[in-house]
Amino acid sequence: MKYIITESQNNKWWLLRRHDIVNHSFKKAISTINPCGEKSFDTFKYKIYRVFNFYMSMMDNEISDYDEVKFEFIEMFNDKLIEIYDNKEC
Repeated sequence: MKYIITESQNNKWWLLRRHDIVNHSFKKAISTINPCGEKSFDTFKYKIYRVFNFYMSMMDNEISDYDEVKFEFIEMFNDKLIEIYDNKEC
């Protein structure tokens, strides 16, 4: 029996295999970017993703460009990002 794995599934598995590193990088990104300084959710999300890329590149040398996993990252953490952005206290 053959299985066909899409690129999206492969990227999601890649993130899940590195769950501890991904969560640590996400938490550091959240603590670095203040949602009060952002005018829209999209700019907040973009900045969090860029900081996440920075921390991931410091911790894991397997991939140099994390834009491949951007969609899966957003999918994994979008609910948490919305919650943080909506509950901001400025």
